[in-house]
Amino acid sequence: MKQVTIISFTVLILAATAFAQSKNVIADGQPPLTQTMVNRLTRLMEWSLNVDLNDEEHTALRSAVMSYWQRQENKEIKAVLNMLDFEEKLAGATEEKKRELQPQIQEGVIKAMKEDPNDPMNQVLAAAYRRSRSASTTPGSAGSLGDIVGRWQVSHMNSLTTQNVYSGAIGDSNGMIAEFDVKPDGRVIFSFYLSQVNYGCTTKLKTTKTGRVSIDGSRLVFNYATGTTTSQDSCNAKYNYTKSLGPTTDAYDFGLSTKDGKRQLCIANDKLKDCAVKLN
Repeated sequence: MKQVTIISFTVLILAATAFAQSKNVIADGQPPLTQTMVNRLTRLMEWSLNVDLNDEEHTALRSAVMSYWQRQENKEIKAVLNMLDFEEKLAGATEEKKRELQPQIQEGVIKAMKEDPNDPMNQVLAAAYRRSRSASTTPGSAGSLGDIVGRWQVSHMNSLTTQNVYSGAIGDSNGMIAEFDVKPDGRVIFSFYLSQVNYGCTTKLKTTKTGRVSIDGSRLVFNYATGTTTSQDSCNAKYNYTKSLGPTTDAYDFGLSTKDGKRQLCIANDKLKDCAVKLN
């Protein structure tokens, strides 16, 4: 009798599991599409683009992915499965590695959205990305030239360093610092410094540009007249150089805000989304 009870209980568990799995399936196919798959894909896209989808966008993304399965669009289905494979591998990466990969993945997703703007999923993601950029730069608080006068700095530093196993010497750390020094008359000096360590080799990049800045509504435009870039590589001399830069223009959506008692200048375009802290 005890054995029969155990068997019956096991059958009930298996039946309940099968029922739960069937409820999770939202579109038939090989493999069937499940809500769990959509949830994983959504989290990956939010992380990649650094956005939070609202309820309407969540629903639209779900419908877009379901349409691939319902129409048996094998190319799109394969692309989704590849993204889910990447999401699974990404889950095992360190937080440092994730931060390193995110800008690269974001660039790839944005490129895909531009190359195929009529794709249902790309349309949802593009709309969410535009909304996020607009919110992050808070166009309503975009000020006048006088509001951005001063030194503004963006810095991303990695506290990890390398150490020579033979000498014990501590090497450089990975990180970057960018600074905009905006003068009252509209002149601007841009400085950029990057240090990157790979397999014991250190690359240092320094860029300085000078020009003028202007504001058009919620658009911030830097017109640089001249500049120089210097590269230093501790392992390969061919990467040691100094180059003169010609005229360049960088344009961003922007907004001003205060966080933790510090004034912030947030800027965003297709290549960059970041906030600089006012130094003085």
